[in-house]
Amino acid sequence: MKLTIKQGATSQRLAIFVQDSSSTVGAGLTGLTSATGGLAWYYWREDEADAAGTAVSLHSMTRGSWYTGGFVEKDATNLPGFYEIGIPNAALAAGASWVVMVLRGAANMVPATLEIQLVAQQSSDVYTELTAAIAELAQGVPTATPTMKQALMLLYMAMRNQTLTTASEYGIYNDAATKIAKAALSDDGTTFTRAKLASGV
Repeated sequence: MKLTIKQGATSQRLAIFVQDSSSTVGAGLTGLTSATGGLAWYYWREDEADAAGTAVSLHSMTRGSWYTGGFVEKDATNLPGFYEIGIPNAALAAGASWVVMVLRGAANMVPATLEIQLVAQQSSDVYTELTAAIAELAQGVPTATPTMKQALMLLYMAMRNQTLTTASEYGIYNDAATKIAKAALSDDGTTFTRAKLASGV
């Protein structure tokens, strides 16, 4: 199973399916616990270089509550073969772009594998960033390489709020009518020039 999780995420619980190797129809294997003989869990991160897989100590876990190395059966009757596991925080730490895992070793168990892509930012982060309220800019203007929020707010303030143009200056004001940015204007009869925006002070 392949998933995408944000780098540095903590307290992550995932569902896995364990197939019964003795079944001819791919049925799920039920009855496993963290104490089942032979059951083992290992992971391998991209940044581990020349190292063996990292062993995870298995622990019992309450369904719906994360515990590092936790392993618990979901519902042997209605969801046979499904288990909930608590991913160790170290497995998802920043520094790697992927981590793979395997749970294996119990009798009649087909190894269950997980492949997780570790990303710096998810689409939900971008949505949250863009839909959050943005504060007005204070005195001064963003740098030549602003954040998206800074650039959008400067454009919005220039369109919404008062602006004032004289023979020598263009100014942008905030909602309280305080000048936050200005640009010098000049005209030599041939060329009209507007200088770079600077602090409105």
